Amino acid sequence: MQNPLHQRRYRYNTAGQLAQIEDSLRGTRNYHYDPLDRLTQVEGPNPEHFIHDPAHNIL
Repeated sequence: MQNPLHQRRYRYNTAGQLAQIEDSLRGTRNYHYDPLDRLTQVEGPNPEHFIHDPAHNIL
């Protein structure tokens, strides 16, 4: 394939969690986790922050 219309690359951290998505159309998104392995932040074109209840559910 010489010139793909769309490319997406996934990267994982040493704990096996999704750490980054590089998307040729939507940009790069970086994923951050707290010491309890809960998703806390997504950096990218549309950043997101997450908080969790005592049962570890995203609120």
